[in-house]
Amino acid sequence: MIRSFLLGGALLLWAITAAAQGCGDSGAFVQVLGSGGPQLQNGRASNSFIVWINGRARILVDIGGGAALRFGESRAQISDLDAILFTQLDAGHSAGLPALIDASRYARRTAPLPVYGPGASRTIPSTITFVRALFDGTHGAYRGLGEFLSPLGHTVYKLKPHEIIAKWDIAKPVMVGDHLQVFAAPLALTPAPTLAWRINANGKSVVFVGDMSEKVLVLKTLAANADLLIVSAGAGENAPTGGTRAKLALQSIGRFAAASHAQRLVLTELGSHTQANEEQALTALDASYNGRVQFVNDLQCLRF
Repeated sequence: MIRSFLLGGALLLWAITAAAQGCGDSGAFVQVLGSGGPQLQNGRASNSFIVWINGRARILVDIGGGAALRFGESRAQISDLDAILFTQLDAGHSAGLPALIDASRYARRTAPLPVYGPGASRTIPSTITFVRALFDGTHGAYRGLGEFLSPLGHTVYKLKPHEIIAKWDIAKPVMVGDHLQVFAAPLALTPAPTLAWRINANGKSVVFVGDMSEKVLVLKTLAANADLLIVSAGAGENAPTGGTRAKLALQSIGRFAAASHAQRLVLTELGSHTQANEEQALTALDASYNGRVQFVNDLQCLRF
């Protein structure tokens, strides 16, 4: 296994400073805006990623706590985004959305901004309901931003929330163009509906996987031959190894990466346990996956 690290507070600070310039003018990259979990002591924003294509920030995947600040540090432009994609709607993946939308008042955007995410369960609202609960001008939590939803609002662009209702055995095309394709697959319906995403660009592919069940066969199709497979390392923090809805344990992540023939495995949502035991984590992965493995930091760029 090829291993890649950026360790220590000084190196983390250096990485954030050095990387805060986007990811280059050509090619396809993922920039990590948030590499941490819910902990507040490790200097990391929560889950969030930008997909850069030829110098433009085209797709934002999740935006957890602190990630809106990282978005600004990356020099990404809200006006360039084709869509925001959510893997799930818990706070660790979505808490930064109001800050980003508030900041977008100063962006030169005119086109509607689609927001795609999972449907509802008994305890979690659908993406449409979630966005309306935040920004509805009459009943929303941030009513002052209601003009981003209201057709009568004075903002120059509008949010367009969509929920992805996909069959268990089919990866659903969400956006399909000549140079950019986006596909979604359901990973769990309860208790928190969860999606995996595949983005194809410039003949390359990146797949984002968080909470999931190993029994979801469509995921193997979605992730097949991915150039970059990004998986939550939080799966190995405290999650039980049994149960169809449990997070993947690290050995399972390795098996899945090997089965999907991923060229590179990136572990994110780094909690204190994973950071302190990276060698143990890599040993667990070594048993089944022989490709390149990376632990990443906020604002790090990954070419795919």
